[in-house]
Amino acid sequence: MKKWRAFKKICRYFGFAGLPAAFKQLTSSDESLECVRSPHIGHSVYFRLNTTDVSIYWQIFVNREYDFPVGEQPALIVDAGANVGYSAIYYARRFPDSKIIALEPEPSNFQVLLKNVVSYPNVIPLQKALWHTAEKLTFFAPPAGRAGAQKDGFHVALGGEPKSSTFEVECTTIPDILSDFCANRVDILKIDVEGAEKEIFAHATDWIADVDVIIAEMHDRIIPGCTRSFYAATASFVSELHKGENIVVSRHPFTA
Repeated sequence: MKKWRAFKKICRYFGFAGLPAAFKQLTSSDESLECVRSPHIGHSVYFRLNTTDVSIYWQIFVNREYDFPVGEQPALIVDAGANVGYSAIYYARRFPDSKIIALEPEPSNFQVLLKNVVSYPNVIPLQKALWHTAEKLTFFAPPAGRAGAQKDGFHVALGGEPKSSTFEVECTTIPDILSDFCANRVDILKIDVEGAEKEIFAHATDWIADVDVIIAEMHDRIIPGCTRSFYAATASFVSELHKGENIVVSRHPFTA
């Protein structure tokens, strides 16, 4: 039944172009990389069968969960937790003059991200995690979920988690990104970091005034207190709306 649901999803999202991958989904349990033309963006994208990639594609390109009204066109977008690059592609197409820093710590996700954003010179992919200090952290890889291998749930390792399921990655900070790319502000900060947002926003005093819009998914189910930390840090933002699983806050009123 699970494979049949995945088959129908691929057919629904990609049409006839997705049929070969959809039939492969029915007959294989392998995590195979597929390249299929997307009717939503007009060119091919990469996704992995038997993973959460197709569900993430639906969230971004079909349900448009990262779509919200903006005033001035953003100059700098930071995509923290870019996964395989769909969110970076979405913003690169919507804001072709923006510079988009796509941060993804997990090695296999990052390799697919590189393939997906190769045609977008305004996307700068970095295999790093966003954190409140520039250091090396250990991340925990979650087990398989309902949609197959969970490729969107890597989080900072907690005590007692198995060492065989962890990897280390360099971290960067918002002040370091601003310095490295000679920028004064982050116009849009998209953050989907599986619970790391609690510590990031708890230590946001030095940079929160330099961010205009934040779109963030909260993960209190992983690390309690994420939402409280987020709202405490963004108390000076004047506008708020919700898109799918995301909270969007802005320093300015949202425009149509």
